[in-house]
Amino acid sequence: MQQDGEAGAKLADDCVRTILRRMSGLSAARGNRSVFVNPSFGRAWWRERLVDRIAARDGCESKRALSNIVRSSQQYWENLVMLIVSRGSVLGSVDVQDAFINALAQHVRVQPDSPLRSANSLKPLLRRFSNIAASRELGVLEFTEIGEVAETLISQIADTESA
Repeated sequence: MQQDGEAGAKLADDCVRTILRRMSGLSAARGNRSVFVNPSFGRAWWRERLVDRIAARDGCESKRALSNIVRSSQQYWENLVMLIVSRGSVLGSVDVQDAFINALAQHVRVQPDSPLRSANSLKPLLRRFSNIAASRELGVLEFTEIGEVAETLISQIADTESA
């Protein structure tokens, strides 16, 4: 059944928006987080881009270990994206993003039963890392120094969560 007038235009508009949202996100309508999280193609592309960028650094975890972290679950990825996109001052620097995710991947690879594998346990870690980033400008540190800060915090939170 063909719709006429405004009803038909709204139906076409809804259809186009749904297709765009599912394939690429609508950052103008829903903000940057939507582009990283909602569309399956966009989500896969951003995850792979992040993994490739980190794995290209010297001394970083393997692509497999990094992929395991960013693909742990949809909620896990959303939690990471919130710090990358919504709170740019926390993980706004590429070095900070890369060092933090690399340290997290290393921790989970070494301790596969770590509570930090779950999205719920990741939240306190992200909150504490956000607090550290608010008091220190992590982006000016060297990659290895940022990694050391992240590793220390990850160990503390993992011990707290498993107790």
